[in-house]
Amino acid sequence: MKHSSQSQAWTLGAALIGTMAGLATRRLMAEAWEATQDNPPPANPAAEDVTWGDALTWAAVSGLAVAVARVFAKRSVSNAWKRRHREPTVEWTRSELL
Repeated sequence: MKHSSQSQAWTLGAALIGTMAGLATRRLMAEAWEATQDNPPPANPAAEDVTWGDALTWAAVSGLAVAVARVFAKRSVSNAWKRRHREPTVEWTRSELL
């Protein structure tokens, strides 16, 4: 596989896995919110019927959880890529240069 094809495969795989992890985590966070708050998470934090506390709590908790899940997923894909191809992904190579 040429370098550009490897880069495209890595980008597509990481984006797909990261997106799936983010969506699954957001769904789990919504279920956890409903179980602890007895109401659904704010769909629109800017709505007048949503308190500042609920809006900020949901934004912080869900944002952090989704970000962590996406990083975990991308690193898992990177590790799988490295095991299979015996070289780091293009993204790892670029980050090492910075």
